[in-house]
Amino acid sequence: MNHQEFYDGYLNGWKKHWEETGLLPILFSAVGMCGEWKIPLPEWASVAVLNLIIDNFNTKSMPGVKGPHARLKSRMTKDYAHYLRWSAVRSCLFLAGLDELPEPAKKGRPSINSKSDGPTRDSLIKEAMQLLSKNKYAQSVTREAVEESYTTVSDSRAAGEDRFRFEDFQLIAPQSAT
Repeated sequence: MNHQEFYDGYLNGWKKHWEETGLLPILFSAVGMCGEWKIPLPEWASVAVLNLIIDNFNTKSMPGVKGPHARLKSRMTKDYAHYLRWSAVRSCLFLAGLDELPEPAKKGRPSINSKSDGPTRDSLIKEAMQLLSKNKYAQSVTREAVEESYTTVSDSRAAGEDRFRFEDFQLIAPQSAT
């Protein structure tokens, strides 16, 4: 008996047992042994693990969180909308040669000595809103939502949090068969 026959014997036994019972310790054993043996997971185990991840992602509530963002999927959808809005503002700032949004305009008549060199906060937000207007994932594209998202994501990233670093991940989408 060679190594491959040995591995296949064990894995086929676990596969049969998994299909009959669906007990998680069987799947854990298969995944653990494949890791220990440094061999790839068989397809049945890969599919089972992915299904468990999807079930957890769609249904499990985060501890201590109530309301519509308690589920991981809902929280990530909202975070992605914040990220898209922040990204649109950052794009507008980049094109304008700025690093940060200018301070909001003061109410009342501008003074005679005021300079109007460069884009205003209002014009940059409006430009970002136009960029986002066709993006369904940005969700609400109101002035308040865009400004709130910009502040939320900027503060989070400045604090070193990874919550809004979507550009660091490669999103995997099903390929359409052509």
